[in-house]
Amino acid sequence: MNHSLGLAGVVEVVAGTGGLPKLRVTSPLASAEIYLHGAHVTSWKPAGAEEVLFLSEHSYWQNGRAIRGGIPICFPWFRGKLDDPKAPAHGFVRTREWRLHSVTAENDGTVAVVCSTESDDTTRRWWPHEFRIEHRIAIGKTLRLELTITNTGNAAFQFSEALHTYFRVPWLSVH
Repeated sequence: MNHSLGLAGVVEVVAGTGGLPKLRVTSPLASAEIYLHGAHVTSWKPAGAEEVLFLSEHSYWQNGRAIRGGIPICFPWFRGKLDDPKAPAHGFVRTREWRLHSVTAENDGTVAVVCSTESDDTTRRWWPHEFRIEHRIAIGKTLRLELTITNTGNAAFQFSEALHTYFRVPWLSVH
């Protein structure tokens, strides 16, 4: 799989903590780690700087459990689900395995990673709507995150979302 990414020596898929697959990005501008479990950014270090993101030592590194710290994606609700106290806190996408959609190098040296997930029988257990989410993570001198949610069904729906960030240092530039 690493060879098919097209950025040999810059991006590789490796076994992360708990055996969960993660992308390791190493470029002249920055390094980063992104777990496919939740499309969760767990590390970003601009060149010559310290780690920017906080990651809890109390994280659960297993399928179905949320990683604590970094930048988790909360969707389709934030906090507890009002009509179901047994539903996962902050939604269900942060504990799902996402697919790696693409990895590209931009003209300025930034590395862009796009991961996606979509509705299926597992998500419909908690939320009956059809959707697709793409998370674009641009790793460079700054860290840019874009979350695109598409309604792939015929019924309108409302949702909440968040890229909840845990910082180690105060000067982070997230767009």
